[in-house]
Amino acid sequence: MKSTLYQRVTAPFTEPYVRYQHADVLHAIRLGTAVILALLVNKLTNLPHGEWTTITVFIILGLLQYQGAIYTKAKERVLGTLLGIGTALGVLWFIQNAGAWPWVDYALIGLLSGIIGYLAVRKLGYTGLLTGITMLMIVSDLGHNSIGQDGIYRALNILLG
Repeated sequence: MKSTLYQRVTAPFTEPYVRYQHADVLHAIRLGTAVILALLVNKLTNLPHGEWTTITVFIILGLLQYQGAIYTKAKERVLGTLLGIGTALGVLWFIQNAGAWPWVDYALIGLLSGIIGYLAVRKLGYTGLLTGITMLMIVSDLGHNSIGQDGIYRALNILLG
C-alpha cells in the first residue's frame, strides 16, 4: 500500500508509532519553536531580565519529550513561583510591621527556608525548590529596606515562560 506525500509528511505528528520513532527530532523542533516564542514575548513585554522567560522554557521542555511530563513540570514551576511570591510578601509584611531586629528577620527567613526544604524533600519536590528560590530572590535585599526588584522581575518572567 502506497502512502501519499501528505500522509508521509504528517505521519510524525499524527501517528503514535512514527511519532515515537522521531521523538528526538520532534522534541528539537518543539523546543526551538518555544524558545523563539519566549524571545518574542521578551521583546513585546520589555521586562527586565527577560532571559528568565527563555530559561524557564528550556528548563521545562529541555529534558522532557512528552506532554504529560511537560504539563506537570510547568504546573509545579508556576505553583512554586506563586507560593514563593506569597511567602516573600508575608516576610516583607512582617518585617515592615513588626519592627523587629534584623536577626529576627533572618531567623524567620531561615525558619521558612528550613520548612520549605523539609517539604521539598518530602512532598513538594520541584515546587518547594522554586518556592524557596523565589522567596529568597525577593527578600534578598533586606539591608536596604526594599523588595528585591530582580526577584519580582524573575517571578514575572517565569510566569510568562
